[in-house]
Amino acid sequence: MSPAEGGPGGTGGTGGTLRVNPDGTVEDTERIEYLHGHLRAARQAIAASADLRGYFAWSLLDNFQWAHGFSKRFGLVFAGYGTQRPIPKRSAAWFAEAARTNAIPALPAAAAVRAV
Repeated sequence: MSPAEGGPGGTGGTGGTLRVNPDGTVEDTERIEYLHGHLRAARQAIAASADLRGYFAWSLLDNFQWAHGFSKRFGLVFAGYGTQRPIPKRSAAWFAEAARTNAIPALPAAAAVRAV
């Protein structure tokens, strides 16, 4: 999937279906990697004098996509379609930290291991 389409397919880039873990979390490490790369590129563009004033995640909530229906999950918040219960994914907390601190947070340990 291209960056114009919102990065890693709504599966968090894993190719599988995102699920709510027993502890209530939703892991989407590959989405964090995607956001990390784009924020690094944005920082480089700013350093090169680009007039970049903001960055927006593709979608806040998982939603219906014409090409994929409900099978792809693009949001920072997992939408429990059956329960209507929103659950912020790990990427939501990561992106919130980036916004709050105006810095690019470190990648999660699982992502750092894959990057080596």
